[in-house]
Amino acid sequence: MRRSSTSPPSTTGSPAFETGPSIKSGTSMAAPHVTGAAALVKTLNAGFTPPQVRDYLVNNATQNVVTNPGTYSPNRLLFIGTPSLETPGFGPGEESEPAA
Repeated sequence: MRRSSTSPPSTTGSPAFETGPSIKSGTSMAAPHVTGAAALVKTLNAGFTPPQVRDYLVNNATQNVVTNPGTYSPNRLLFIGTPSLETPGFGPGEESEPAA
């Protein structure tokens, strides 16, 4: 990966690109994964409202397995299983029950 010749070098001390493995965590890493999962749930359940997509993701997440989750973390690990049109809750026209 090359840096554009018109781009100034980083002033934060971090490299312009990475060449090896690294560990990333936090909201900036979770957001794209949850967005993808939400898109998959919505695609396979076109009638779902945004709250129903959220409820599906929250209700199917694995609870209490995140290490050092932080004070206000819900401590849930994203899990959607192996969705298909035959999976309950993923079929066309199937409705999710809103969370209580």
